[in-house]
Amino acid sequence: MAKADVVRPLSSEEDVDAWAAFCASCFADKKPTPPSQAFFRAHYDLDPHRGAGARSRMLVAAAGAEAGADILSSVCVYRRELCVGGAVVVMGGVGDVCTAVAARGRGLCKRAVLAALGVMARQDTRLSALHAGPHVAPMYAALGWRSASLKWRPVALLRPPPAAQGAGGGGAGAVREASPADAADAAAFAALHRPYALRFNGPVARDAQYWSRWVAGQLGADRYWVLADAADDADDADAAGSPSRLRALLCIQNYRGALKVRDFAACPEDVAADGGAAAFAQLARHALVVPPLASGAAAEPTVFVPAPIAAEFAAGGGEAVAGMRVAPAGAEGETEDLGWMYRAIAPAAEEGAAAAAAESEGGALLSRLLAGEQAGRPHLVFPIDHF
Repeated sequence: MAKADVVRPLSSEEDVDAWAAFCASCFADKKPTPPSQAFFRAHYDLDPHRGAGARSRMLVAAAGAEAGADILSSVCVYRRELCVGGAVVVMGGVGDVCTAVAARGRGLCKRAVLAALGVMARQDTRLSALHAGPHVAPMYAALGWRSASLKWRPVALLRPPPAAQGAGGGGAGAVREASPADAADAAAFAALHRPYALRFNGPVARDAQYWSRWVAGQLGADRYWVLADAADDADDADAAGSPSRLRALLCIQNYRGALKVRDFAACPEDVAADGGAAAFAQLARHALVVPPLASGAAAEPTVFVPAPIAAEFAAGGGEAVAGMRVAPAGAEGETEDLGWMYRAIAPAAEEGAAAAAAESEGGALLSRLLAGEQAGRPHLVFPIDHF
């Protein structure tokens, strides 16, 4: 590497603009419809932690230390709270990794990734996560990241039996659209989703601010549908003036021609009753007859569901009541994503015995996360949380 090349954090809003333009240029020839400068800028603008703290985790390798120097490579760390073992830990999500074509082969990306590890260590980050394609996964594996499997299982929505309407742990319910951009809906989403996510390893534990900024900003044309208690008024409040209690929420996207769950959660009563199957089926049938999904809905559509959720549908005995068929594990059509990778981060300030203890604790967290089904908390990541 040339002596003039340095790795530095972004220093200003103008620096963020230059970084976003750089990232867009790096991906310009990689996809039929490449991501724009606005796409990358939104990663910063929608971050609940945007500001100087967020910029300190957005690193670039540049041809000089000054803000105007040409950017050659990018590695960003997005602070998130991750569900692991029934608890919440601070996680650094590594994303927006790219290098200018003319600067490739000089080790810039690896140097920036190592610098990002140092930033995470200094900022009390316990774990790091990233999604890597097969061509770059070996580099991350050599630096300590380990892969976790995430399978997607086909679930066919059959013609619903008469008992399916309103079935589930909470009795009859009403479906309505809700928006994470609405403060009351964001609070209700957070109250429902967080306990559901804590039952797995890997989901982001979202607070209301995360819902109203990141989720609302990333949603695009997709829509959230919620199932609320029948006694609740669709206008959002009960007699006491508090938000309606939600039983389940669902967002489905059309991803490369396939219907795929982008987000889901169900209340404890519905999970206990049938794994949330009836609530899911009621919401999915509603979502598939309105835009933007209506035009692609078949008579008996298939929705790809994260395997841990689909397994709960089947184990809970809700298939017959909900009018759906969950493909068995390993069936034709099931897909596997091995791109999610995780690494433990030890605090940089610790020394001696304290450092050894911190490293051991981080290793235990990583082992717990990767243990998956054997530990009773399978690995799960919702696409709405991708960074």
